[in-house]
Amino acid sequence: MDITVPSDEPLQLSTDEEKVLKLYDQLERLRLEIAIIKAQKAHALSSSNSNSKLSAGTSVEEVRECKEKLLKAKSRYAVQKEVVDSVLMMYPILKAVHQGTFCSPIERDLTPYLIDRDAASVEVSKKSTGIQSALEEAAIVQGRVLKAWSENASLASDVHKLAREIGQQKEDPLNVADGDNELDQLKTDLKISRQKWLVMKGTASAVVAGSGIDWARDPELMEIVLDPEDMDLHK
Repeated sequence: MDITVPSDEPLQLSTDEEKVLKLYDQLERLRLEIAIIKAQKAHALSSSNSNSKLSAGTSVEEVRECKEKLLKAKSRYAVQKEVVDSVLMMYPILKAVHQGTFCSPIERDLTPYLIDRDAASVEVSKKSTGIQSALEEAAIVQGRVLKAWSENASLASDVHKLAREIGQQKEDPLNVADGDNELDQLKTDLKISRQKWLVMKGTASAVVAGSGIDWARDPELMEIVLDPEDMDLHK
């Protein structure tokens, strides 16, 4: 889809459109001034009568009623302003989209911007889909790497067991020292291998858990995220 680059020139307003915008600005200023004057009068009235009314039994109820009226007035004003703003913004957009017969020049000028907005929305959606796919692929790769490290740790454990069995035999007293050295080296290698596996396990678990993938339905991904003890509880 070709994207139409809008011109940097300012939009040309007709005389009637300029009048409408000026009148709308004046109306907003008048509404704001009226609200300020009413608030000042209400504050002055409440301040002058506070000493006498505080002793009355209905003063708390009157204050509560005034607060409720104030909140209702604010809500009504906010809703009215929101409706007016929505009408002023959406009506020209709808006319520009549908290319109405009575479209004004400024409404026709909105069309390139609407096309750009729609194109940008489509592009953002594509990028989001691509990112999600990349995260899923990364999670799968991390799972495979973790599985390889797990197999490596298992093999190292088997080697350690064999070395321990050989050390226990002690057939030749002269080779005991050499056997102990080899056993210590195997233990060190096993410890390093296990530490690397734990690091890879934690990294892969964080990637899978934070990717948004439904890993609970995939046994391989569940094995990545959960610890072996947790896996035993889920079985």
